[in-house]
This record gives sequence, C-alpha cells and structure tokens, in this order.
Amino acid sequence: MKVKSSFLLCMAIVACAALAGVANASILFSEGFDSSAADVKVNKSADSVVTYVDYSNMTVGSTNFSIAEAPNMVSGSAATRGVLLQVNNSGEPGATGAPAAVNILAGNTPINFSGSYAVSYDVYMSSSNPGGTGSTLQTLFGLGTDDSGVLEASFNRTGVGSTVGTWGWLTNENGAGTEDVAINMNATELADLGDTNVDDIAAGVSPGVFNQAFAATSLGTLNHSAALQWVHVDLRINQGNVKLLFNGVPFFPNAKDPVISSLADSGFALLGLEDRFASISDEPDLSWALYDNFVVTAIPEPSTALLLGLASLGLASCGRRRK
Repeated sequence: MKVKSSFLLCMAIVACAALAGVANASILFSEGFDSSAADVKVNKSADSVVTYVDYSNMTVGSTNFSIAEAPNMVSGSAATRGVLLQVNNSGEPGATGAPAAVNILAGNTPINFSGSYAVSYDVYMSSSNPGGTGSTLQTLFGLGTDDSGVLEASFNRTGVGSTVGTWGWLTNENGAGTEDVAINMNATELADLGDTNVDDIAAGVSPGVFNQAFAATSLGTLNHSAALQWVHVDLRINQGNVKLLFNGVPFFPNAKDPVISSLADSGFALLGLEDRFASISDEPDLSWALYDNFVVTAIPEPSTALLLGLASLGLASCGRRRK
C-alpha cells in the first residue's frame, strides 16, 4: 500500500508539472499567411508590394521560382503558401530609389504581448546573381514595438520617427559592413555583428556564427550568408534579457556581447523587409523575400521550469519505486 501511495503522489507531481508547462509554454499567436485574410496588420512605404503567393510556383516580374516548403509549418496551414514582400520596387508609383520597408504586425488589430515570450518566423531572402548590382535587403524583426508608422532602420536608427521596442535586422548577402546583424532598443543600438568585421573576428564570434547558421550558396560571399535559403528567425525576451537565434544558432548574446538587456517587452510583434540604401536594384526579379510561419510563444517562467525538472526526477523515482 505504501508503494502504491508513493507512486500516485509521484504521478500527481508529474501531472501538475505537465499542466503548468502546457499553460506557460503556450502559443499566443500563429499565422501561416495562406491568403490575404491573414490575421496581420501591414504598414508599408509607398514603394513596396505585399503579395500572398504559392511559392512552389511563383512568378516575380518575368522570372518563375519554385521554393520548397518552409521548415516550421504552422499547424493547420496550407503548404507552400506565404507572403511575398518587395521594397524599392521601381514599378510602383512614387518609386524614387529612397530607402523603403514593409512591416507586418501580429494581429489585424495588433496584439499587445508582454512578459517573457518569443517571436519567430521563416524567411527566404532572394539576392542578385554574383556580379550583379542588386541592393542589399534585410529582414526586420521586433517585439514590444508600437504602431506609429513604418519602422525603418534608415530612419529610426537616426532618431527620425518615434521608434519603440526591441528590434533589428539580418541582411540577405552580408552587404552591410559591420552591421550584417544588429539589435536595437528604441533608437539605440544594443549590439551588431559583421561577417568580416575585424573586431568581431578578434572576439571569436565572426565568421563562426555566420558559417554555423547558414548554408553555403552560389553568391560567392566570403562567409556564408542568409540569402537563397530558409532561415528561422527567433527573437526572445526572458525577464528583460534578449536572445537572438538564426536557424537555432545564437548570435546574441555571444562572447563579445555576453548580456543583451532590453527595457521593452510590452507591445507588438513584428516582422518585415527593408532596403536601407538609396538605390533600385538592376535585377528587380531577384529582389524580394518570402515569409511564412509567424508565431509568438510564451516562455515558461523559472518556477515552471523548476517544476518540470522536479517532474522528471519524480517520474524517474516512480519508476525505481515500482521495481
């Protein structure tokens, strides 16, 4: 009887911990971009285009593309459906070659998230052929942002406009010098990395993380870049500390920047695309990015993680006692 009581107690602990884990690690928002009815709000510059596509058979300009399914398919969404973003598009009214961007916020009426949570999505960024003069594009990500207009690094990093939140970018072909990846709090840069930046190499961070996170492509870049492949972007805030990963590889914090802290957690979740430079690509058919599987997930509080650990120990103990 004593063995049975101990076993029931162990199982009760496991059940409580499991329920707590489900409650605290829940999905707060998910969108697969199957159609224009997607539950998002779009803010964009005049010279930009947003199109919902089947990217297994997609035509941009006069060029056809067939892109494989993104690796983190949202439950219940359609295969190879996503949203195509183009910026600095010379075919659009008002095209001037000035920097341009598109922001997509979670929720048609943007949802306010707070506490500890993760914002993630899959992105496939195209790029010009080797030797081409296409403009450098960068995918944008953010949390704790506002809805006061289009967030653009070319403006908001200089104090023009009212930037709120923790946000940053990743370039498609490592074309931003020391800032191929950057993370910012409001208008202040928290940290950046360049794939060939001397200081980042000396710190033992670059080009290692670029080559770990991204596959080699036909672009001929010195180190691996994010272009021409699916990249899983994962921005997390946990008790005020920020973590940024690409394809599961941590870029921040790192040996150079051991702690990245932010004051912004309450606000909107954002993804987007930007051309930060005042130029129009001579290869517009190759200047775009695809997005899929936009998800916001709660991060379990430390007490829950501890409880889950206790559950594991309890389960092991249960197994031993039943013997």
